[in-house]
Amino acid sequence: MFMKTALLCAVLFGASAFPGLSADFAATMFDHQVAIASDDDEEKLTIDGRQVHSNRFLLIENVGLVAGVPFVVVVSSDGGNACPGSPLIVSFPQDEEPRVDEPIDDCRGAASITIEDDHLLLATQAVAGQPSLRWTWTPEKGFAEAGKVAFQPSAAMGWDDMKKAEHPSDLLGIGPIAEAANEMLGEHRQEFESSITGPGSGAYKNGFYIGEACMPHMCTEAEALIAADISARKLYLAWKPEGKKIILRPAVRRWPAPALAALKEWSAKWP
Repeated sequence: MFMKTALLCAVLFGASAFPGLSADFAATMFDHQVAIASDDDEEKLTIDGRQVHSNRFLLIENVGLVAGVPFVVVVSSDGGNACPGSPLIVSFPQDEEPRVDEPIDDCRGAASITIEDDHLLLATQAVAGQPSLRWTWTPEKGFAEAGKVAFQPSAAMGWDDMKKAEHPSDLLGIGPIAEAANEMLGEHRQEFESSITGPGSGAYKNGFYIGEACMPHMCTEAEALIAADISARKLYLAWKPEGKKIILRPAVRRWPAPALAALKEWSAKWP
């Protein structure tokens, strides 16, 4: 059983659960008092009045039942856009004290949490250059590493799918675009991927997808730009490694006007 908190709290806890389920949340959960309260620049998670965790932002995301033991997923974040929040899990074994398993120490957090038989499976999203990391969680043992699943661009997707990209790195999940990028990047592939998969944004407009991103915690030091021409089926890549000059593929004289305009705007931060 795995339900979103707002619904399950309404069923289990009635009026004791505050709407929003963020700062200043309090509820009786499985015969224990659970609260999140703001204090200066932190939010603190307490169980029966005892502080068990604190961070800049805390959010109760899900409540469920695995192997007969109730649990609560709390997303813990130190703020900023470099890393998403990471889940910690509070479980409530019968006739025992609540157990708190601290957040997974990975900047990508857990993109998905699913119940499988007697355990939870937590996984990060696989992106270019980075596999999906996986962990299991059980009420008895807490978190345990569960291997990796390699990133694989989709051969079923094509250039037209770039219109739906929400992040610049999504283009590298499209088979023919990834193939073109890898050929252009050569030995610089990992260098480019480490920046284009970080915090960033992009949009499709007038036949071009333009996106930029930076290496987590290193914006302005290590960044990347990608421009894709949907009609010509062409890519234009730029990246600035830490402590080095901007590198272009192809040469700047071959960049069409929309891509060149984006390049000039992006590179202006390094006069």
